[in-house]
Amino acid sequence: MSIKTGKKFADHPLPSNSLPLQKRAQIVAALVEGNSIRAACRMTDVPKGTVLKLLGNRRSAVALVLVLLSLALTPWPSEPHGGGLDAYGCHHDRKHGGYHCHRGQFAGQAFASQAEMQAARQENYTAIPPTLPSLHFTGKVVGVSDGDTISALHNGRAEKVRLHGIDCPEKGQGFGTVAKQTASDLAFDKEVTVQTHGLDKYKRTLGDVILPDGRNLNQELVREGMCWWYRKYAPADVTLERLEAEARNVKRGLWVDPHPVPPWEWRKMRKN
Repeated sequence: MSIKTGKKFADHPLPSNSLPLQKRAQIVAALVEGNSIRAACRMTDVPKGTVLKLLGNRRSAVALVLVLLSLALTPWPSEPHGGGLDAYGCHHDRKHGGYHCHRGQFAGQAFASQAEMQAARQENYTAIPPTLPSLHFTGKVVGVSDGDTISALHNGRAEKVRLHGIDCPEKGQGFGTVAKQTASDLAFDKEVTVQTHGLDKYKRTLGDVILPDGRNLNQELVREGMCWWYRKYAPADVTLERLEAEARNVKRGLWVDPHPVPPWEWRKMRKN
């Protein structure tokens, strides 16, 4: 049997119930946008007779409305770009630069850096101290690399943890060995809780380490004058700021030197 191609849309309609739901939704969407039936047929590649049958069928019309509602409520994935989400539901966008959030407190907001976001978090707190997302793990400390880096057991393996908000002297710097020994005395072979802050650029877990007696290892190292408050990455941490000032005032630990070289400057000099 021959088919006249010029009248294909009108003369040979398909059964309206054979159309996929998404195709039916496309037809309705095209009509809602103000397109004519003929234009909707061209846009969706559906015969005109099928469209007319679809619109004349009350049950089909109700089904189409439900399809449109479900499509409208379905979250569509955002355009992919570099950087996985950290514990705050945010990430550094390696493709376009900057730091922005997809989930959590600042979902949909962009910042120049993670530090700027953390400063915004601090502004939202009054009498209640800052708290971390409910991402943490407990494990035994099985290694101490230096003053601000330990390894703790997590899911059966040793996970390297970079202590958040502090920076201790490097190996080769004054107090580098002492800082490592102090961290070891406080935490090695003990069951600690790591409150995570995502990952650093070396893919190490960033975290606050809570000792069995409830003390915060990060804060204790600064209190003892073994580390600097790393204000670049924790600008809103008023506790670390206060502890560093106290240690400096009484010349505790590395502060016996009137002009100690911060480790970030020491690393820059070594690199150059």
